[in-house]
Amino acid sequence: MPSWWLQEAGAEPPRRTKGLLYQESRRTRGDRVITCETCGNDVETGESICPFCEHPIGHFAANRPKTKTLHTLNIKEDMPTVAEAEQRLRREISALRTQRVHVIKVIHGYGSGGEGGRIRERVHELCRQFLSSRQITDYVFGEDFDRSDRITSSILKRYPELRKDTDLGRRNRGITILALR
Repeated sequence: MPSWWLQEAGAEPPRRTKGLLYQESRRTRGDRVITCETCGNDVETGESICPFCEHPIGHFAANRPKTKTLHTLNIKEDMPTVAEAEQRLRREISALRTQRVHVIKVIHGYGSGGEGGRIRERVHELCRQFLSSRQITDYVFGEDFDRSDRITSSILKRYPELRKDTDLGRRNRGITILALR
C-alpha cells in the first residue's frame, strides 16, 4: 500500500483493475474514474482525452494522491517590503509545485494609497516573467477574474472547483490567480 494512503485517516486504497488504479468518485454517482496526470481532475475511464485540459489520457494512467487544486497565499499578511513579498511568492510557488497544487490565489492587496500598491504592481510584473519562463501556464489579475474573461474561462474549464471561489466575478484588485505548470 502506498505511504500516502496511510496519511489519510480512514482512506481505503483504490482497487487495481487491468493495470489502472480506480477510485470511486463521489461526484459521478459511483462511476469509476481515473485522475488526469496533467490537471489532476477526475476523468471517466472511457475517456481518451481529458475534458478539462484536453490532454490525452495514457493507457497506464495511475491514480495519484488527492491534490489540492487551489491554495490561497497571503503575501501582504505582515506588511512586508516589496522585496520580501517577491521572495515569499517565489519560495511558495516552488514549494506548492512540489505539493501538486494547481492554482494559487495570491492576496497582495490593493495598496494603502488607494491607487494600487507597489506589491501589487510587482506581482503583476512577476506574473509576466513567470509566464515567459514557463513557470506558470496562465494568470488572471483580480479585476479580470470573471466568467466573461477568456483566460478565466480557460482556467475554470481546467479546474472547475474554482467556480466556487468567493472572488470570482467580484473584480477584486487585491488578488491575482496563477495556474501552475
